[in-house]
Amino acid sequence: MEFFDRRFRAKEDAFGVNSQIKSCNRIGLKRIILVSSLCAGKIIHPLNLFGLILIWKKLGEDFLQRSELDWTIIRPGGLNEKESELDKENIIYSSQNTQEEGYIPRRLVARCCIEALKTKTSIGRIIEITSSSDQPKTNLKSALEKFAI
Repeated sequence: MEFFDRRFRAKEDAFGVNSQIKSCNRIGLKRIILVSSLCAGKIIHPLNLFGLILIWKKLGEDFLQRSELDWTIIRPGGLNEKESELDKENIIYSSQNTQEEGYIPRRLVARCCIEALKTKTSIGRIIEITSSSDQPKTNLKSALEKFAI
């Protein structure tokens, strides 16, 4: 199966990102949001049993960080399709390499991406996100102010 093939993962998660960066440069697009994965770059992780997913995602992130684009990398936890009581779920924002587990509905990931596009202080930042109904509501701009630089 192609999904388990390491070459497929490298093509999609690393070299595919690099191709997108080149395309952005070619057409003059300056701003990009990359949705990666929580624990990107972590060697010892169960997801790496499926074609070194997190290693290739980190390589894609590295390509973006070395580009001249205005970038933000969003690293969501495990994605879910939770729709019930979505209004009670709040995003947990953190800086890179601080969260190692958790889940988040896909709609909240999309909301975070849109918020990042509107928040200049998100440029050049890696933001990890999960969600919880126990967490107080906050927004990306406020969360970024609390991150250590």
